[in-house]
Amino acid sequence: MAHVEAYIDFSEDENIEENVLETVEENIKNLRSNIQKHLADGRCGERLRDGVRTVIVGEPNVGKSSLLNLLCERPAAIVTPIAGTTRDVVEINMNIGGYPVIIADTAGLRFNTQDLVEQEGMTRARIHTENADLVIIVIDVTKYVKQHKNNNLSFISFIYNYIKELKLDTILLKFVVNKMDMLEEDWKHVKDVWKQYEGVVALSCRTEDGVPQLLDKLTDRLTKLCGKPSRELPCLTQARHRKHLTDCVMCLDEYLRICIDGGDSVLAAQQLRKALRQIGKITGHVSTEQILDVIFKDFCIGK
Repeated sequence: MAHVEAYIDFSEDENIEENVLETVEENIKNLRSNIQKHLADGRCGERLRDGVRTVIVGEPNVGKSSLLNLLCERPAAIVTPIAGTTRDVVEINMNIGGYPVIIADTAGLRFNTQDLVEQEGMTRARIHTENADLVIIVIDVTKYVKQHKNNNLSFISFIYNYIKELKLDTILLKFVVNKMDMLEEDWKHVKDVWKQYEGVVALSCRTEDGVPQLLDKLTDRLTKLCGKPSRELPCLTQARHRKHLTDCVMCLDEYLRICIDGGDSVLAAQQLRKALRQIGKITGHVSTEQILDVIFKDFCIGK
């Protein structure tokens, strides 16, 4: 900004280098690139600040509430053998692998109920799922075994049908195959099936077998979602900062467009002023005196 101001105000009377605007343009391109890298962080910093929104979904009575209680290590949700026990969304703040998580237990998804309260619970479950950063789908292993016996259904086909029946469409999925303790003895070998699927964890909420593996996989996923910010590569932690940087990039783009089109340097400078104000809303206001200090430091004005 200071160099452009110096060029506009003093280029005719003072010793201002002719290539100063070319240098400014190159610096602005570099600045724009750096800001874009921060904006392309996948909202990692905001997740670290506010918590990763995680939702547990599945059919009724597959163990969603039991899983929530297991993860938060207390009876946060009511657990009964009655289908449709969970009606509303139960949210718990917790720490998994050092990452803040807001985990929600939701109403079981099914389509043969006339209960208006349960229907509202399912609507809320879908809304939470659509807005989640991470979705954990819970499956009853005995249902898979039954379909495999009757139809020789593969696990992948079972998963596809399960998601289709529940009308779930998301990419950040973890599958928890629950009730492993209820398998018949001759089906114990089914545990080996899950080992070939990275996003699947087999466990028993009753015996807690498989919980360490689930926590390990969740931690891996949370690391990918939140990243590893450092002093050299800080993350944006507030939506307000993201908005100001986005507006700043728009102003820088407009400055470059004016320069490319051979437009008025005064109009281009106005775009830099706007960009500077946007950054100033994050880092602190940049005064006219500070700009003048740069001008007199970098150029031989009035000497």
